Amino acid sequence: MFDKPLVTALMIRRAIHGATFRISALALIFSTGSAAWALRYPDSKGVIFPWLFAIVLVIAAAMQHDGFAIRQPWFTREKLRKSCLEIGSVAALTSLGFGLRLYRLSDLLPPFHGDEGEMGVWARTVLEGPHWVPYFGTGWMDHPLLFHYLQAGSLALFGDDGAGLRMLSVVFGSLCIPLVYAIGRTGWGPVAGYAAAASMAVSHLSIQYSRIALNNIESVWAMCLAMLLLVVGHLPRRTTASFGVYGEFQLSEYRQFKEGPESAEVESGQALARAENSVSTIESTAPTS
Repeated sequence: MFDKPLVTALMIRRAIHGATFRISALALIFSTGSAAWALRYPDSKGVIFPWLFAIVLVIAAAMQHDGFAIRQPWFTREKLRKSCLEIGSVAALTSLGFGLRLYRLSDLLPPFHGDEGEMGVWARTVLEGPHWVPYFGTGWMDHPLLFHYLQAGSLALFGDDGAGLRMLSVVFGSLCIPLVYAIGRTGWGPVAGYAAAASMAVSHLSIQYSRIALNNIESVWAMCLAMLLLVVGHLPRRTTASFGVYGEFQLSEYRQFKEGPESAEVESGQALARAENSVSTIESTAPTS
């Protein structure tokens, strides 16, 4: 009377959607709880853990919805062998970009920007005190204080000076190169990917913003990641890209905090609409092979 394979498929799909809903609801609970905790106890050091766990749950929900199995390798050995030249080429472009951004980082340009100094003071405060810096507060010019924890890590790893503070931007600026390559390759093939990556590697604008200790290039990296996940998730009709959008806005700039949640929602919706239009363009011009 009933098509057993169809019934089985429908039952599996229902189970997956049920699990996705439960994981998403759990993520919402942890995220909301973290926000309430931060408002009630702004100086609490443990408030960051439920927030991070909520992000992990959002990623898990997207993977569950797509039926993604972690035990299945993303790349087989044969695919990796055939892709060695491509991977090596992208790594070479990334290394070139890293070298251009690193060259004479401490003394060129000689002046240390005032905004860099303000952020450096916050990063030093994270490392040395004299007071605790809340994870989810805002500081100078309403910039999120969580960013200064990344800068503090850069100081601890690369040296407690101007070059150490700027190294965070050097790293994130260099990591934009493979992301731009992946976007171009997904949409139009390897040649477009190489062209985009090479342009990003030597772009004077990207190099300039990758050599200053501000949060501008980190926001560019986050948007590149969100765009890549939108493209990869949209082309095969999957929703994995949703966690990319979520993750990107976790790294949002201070304007979202400064202008209020209503403005943030409007800007987010407009950005997502523009991204969807870009993805539709990629779909219409992508290779069919």
